[in-house]
Amino acid sequence: MIVRSKEELVREYYSKLKRLPAFRLIAGLGVAETLMVWIRSIALGTEFLEAALLYLALGIALYFKQAKFAVFAYDASMFFYLITSLTPLQPIYALGILLPLIGYVVVAYYKEWYTYFVMLVQSGLPSIFYGFTPEYIAYIALITASFAAYIHLVNSKALSFHGFKSLEVLRPFLTGSIRKDYRLVDSFLSLSGVRTDVIVALFKLGDKVLVVPKLHFGLFGDAGSSRFLYDLEERCNDCTAFHGPGSHELDAVSRSESLKVVNSVVDFIRRGEWKEEKFYGVKFWQKGRMSGITLLFQGKSLTFLARPGFGIDDLPESLWNYSYGTGNYLIDTHSEVLKVDIDRKDEEDVKEALSSLKRENERPLYFAYKEAALPDSEDCPGLCNRKVKVFAVSDVEKRVGIVYLYANNSHECLAKAISQVEGYDRVILVTPDDHTCTGTFLGSLYEPARSCRVLIEESRRLLKEALAELRPVKAYSGIVKVSDVKVLGDFVSQMMSSLEFVGSFVKKTYWIPMVVPYLALITLVLFQTFRLVP
Repeated sequence: MIVRSKEELVREYYSKLKRLPAFRLIAGLGVAETLMVWIRSIALGTEFLEAALLYLALGIALYFKQAKFAVFAYDASMFFYLITSLTPLQPIYALGILLPLIGYVVVAYYKEWYTYFVMLVQSGLPSIFYGFTPEYIAYIALITASFAAYIHLVNSKALSFHGFKSLEVLRPFLTGSIRKDYRLVDSFLSLSGVRTDVIVALFKLGDKVLVVPKLHFGLFGDAGSSRFLYDLEERCNDCTAFHGPGSHELDAVSRSESLKVVNSVVDFIRRGEWKEEKFYGVKFWQKGRMSGITLLFQGKSLTFLARPGFGIDDLPESLWNYSYGTGNYLIDTHSEVLKVDIDRKDEEDVKEALSSLKRENERPLYFAYKEAALPDSEDCPGLCNRKVKVFAVSDVEKRVGIVYLYANNSHECLAKAISQVEGYDRVILVTPDDHTCTGTFLGSLYEPARSCRVLIEESRRLLKEALAELRPVKAYSGIVKVSDVKVLGDFVSQMMSSLEFVGSFVKKTYWIPMVVPYLALITLVLFQTFRLVP
């Protein structure tokens, strides 16, 4: 399935991002190396120490927002600086060896021209203590020019895909992921995307409202519509958002666009324009690899979909069109990490299974709701929020428990552990594909929910309490249509194509600017050697 390959592609490149060691370690190493430079300067002269300190000061001053990296670059450069001082070569040349690495980091946050300025100044200015030799200036200029040529090539390759340079796309996402500042992401995405009508299906069971919007809860952190779940609950305490069919093409381009949908849903609920629904029971079905638990109403249905053993993650958007046309609304439970791609047959199996369900006798609807916050006594990996919600639904003959966790999918073992509660015919785990904790830790795009003792125990306790509190309720439905909401649309596919093409190129060629300083040094040494030969 194309959707999964997109997520795998992003995960592959995101895993390449690495965190620096703790600042205490970096700073400690820097102090130790500075001490060694000072000791070495006793033999070589004070310019040896002065050039090193100016190099550090310039790094911190020129890219102070990455001051930790500036100290790290100083540490690494001082290693070469000390080694070079033991050779016939002037030690100042060591300050150009890591220049491309510095360029890669700085260009991810600053404009290209400023990056090249940083490279020239940070490594060039300390040479004032060595006389500004033409050879050294040419050496620094060559490294900077070759790096600039490479960055231009990388930028131009992305430009043909979506009209943006590679770094114009990269900078906002890195800023959001590392600094938790999502304004640049929203501003960038607002330049793209398409206007569309967002349909929201609402099912009111007792006083609780199940909300299924034609909206994907991404991109990450606070960007796009990731906060939809939480923004909705802040304005409607009895509401819970569920994930329908669709993927990142249905991400809102900004939180403000997502809030349009939230506000429209809340306004509808306040107006109370509900349609009462007769209830025709809970239906269990299995068709091919697809498994469903359907709440069958008079004119509509609500189905919780899973694929036991195969996993489920972002059903095709075309199923949303099917839902709106037939009234058979679908919840992608994201209950098990995807192992096998979802295909056309899975989609058709869902449609066939739902079309075969019969409304025979009206049934009483029993419902209960419980929630709790997990104690902090144990870490539960994969949870974006420690709240656990439990819904219990029954038509007298069948009892279904729904455990709702704020996570981006789940490992199979967790769903099995939670489901072992007596009194229920079925217990299903639902996650809303929560992206608020996606892309918030460098190197790991996201982590599905995993088993932990306190989560399993609390879920089972809530299930038992909900079962004991089942009460007859009435069911209502509603449809909200929100016009002119801007979502990512095909821009996601364009970005993924660009990432695959440009990323593949960069993986194979990123080392080229890195070897230029070494080649330049070898050339310089050979030149000096031959010049000394009579």
